[in-house]
Amino acid sequence: MADNVSPITPTTSAVASETSGRDALESRGSSVTATEIFNQAHAGPPVGTRGLGSPAAWSRPGQCSRRHRQQPAESSSVLTFTRQRWPHPARGGTLLRETRPYACQHASDQPSKPVRFSTTLFALTALAIPALAADDYKLGADSQRQAVPRGEVRTAVFATSKVFPDTTREYSVYVPKQYDPGKPACLMVFFDGAGFMKLDGQFRVPIVFDNLIAKKALPVTIAIGINPGTIPATLPQGKPRSNRAFEYDSLGDANARFLLEELLPEATRGLNITTDPAGRAVVGNSSGAIAAFTVAWERPESFRKVISHIGSYTNIRGGHVYPALIRKTKPVKPLRIFLQDGSNDLDNLHGNWPLANQDMAASLKFMGYDHTFVLGDDGHSGKHGGAIFPDTLRWLWRDWPKP
Repeated sequence: MADNVSPITPTTSAVASETSGRDALESRGSSVTATEIFNQAHAGPPVGTRGLGSPAAWSRPGQCSRRHRQQPAESSSVLTFTRQRWPHPARGGTLLRETRPYACQHASDQPSKPVRFSTTLFALTALAIPALAADDYKLGADSQRQAVPRGEVRTAVFATSKVFPDTTREYSVYVPKQYDPGKPACLMVFFDGAGFMKLDGQFRVPIVFDNLIAKKALPVTIAIGINPGTIPATLPQGKPRSNRAFEYDSLGDANARFLLEELLPEATRGLNITTDPAGRAVVGNSSGAIAAFTVAWERPESFRKVISHIGSYTNIRGGHVYPALIRKTKPVKPLRIFLQDGSNDLDNLHGNWPLANQDMAASLKFMGYDHTFVLGDDGHSGKHGGAIFPDTLRWLWRDWPKP
């Protein structure tokens, strides 16, 4: 997944902390307690953490057992302790694949809240940078206006759908300044497009695209931002009804058919778009995230890249089945998937968002999908996803031919 990424060498203190913790486990095996690991490996706050407090404040969902065992590891990286605080990508950092966790469970040390270790993170810079809290998710330079060529954005209304009859929606089309009609451009489709296209929002697609395309960190890419449909009111004083949950949270190919057969032909008319599915991506937040995944899952011959922020892989309209479906579907679909969520995301009658996203990541790993998963400490918002959005795009397009 991340073999093409060159990770930045961690700090000496970080390596020493991991080594001492690992030695403690290997020398004493299952009798080592979580408290002892902490005390032996970290005299102060652990590497990559902030405001950890006592071990009793740590948490891990699920059941506990009395013994502690080192789990097999696929790659070597920094051991990171967390307490509702998860590694935030350093500005200018590089995405890494899953870390090498020491997953401990216990019942005797802290009965109510067992230890939790991070399973994915971004590579930190050579400087020791603490993990950032939700209020520290700030937009970087790539999300700010710079002296680079600016693309154009046009908006329109689509109201002739047969897949979702009686719906009306707005959509936006971003065309970069570097677009050459003689060369096929890549394509990215954003569900809940208005939020992504806002110049003062959390993602600022036109600004980020302008900056990254100018730096050749992103191929020349046309972005289509699509809003969910609304259905007119049937009563004189009624209000239009949103069709978002039906379109986005439902499984099946209806949204993919709407996109490929109805909206994209109109939105991209006159534009030269690549037919290579590896050059086409779908993106969304929350229900828009599961919508993006569903489109690629149903139509991998048309879209093979997915960005999912705070994805609603819960039982709103059956999306909770995806982890099991991924595990049981062969052959593996040729998809590249980026998942992001926060440890303080929703937990309601539909399900638990952090657990659902971790389940998705585990299933993708089990089946060998090209994917990465970033778990922060934000709630159900775009703050974390927006802060890392430029680096997410770099990871997604890392091996696409340079312009």
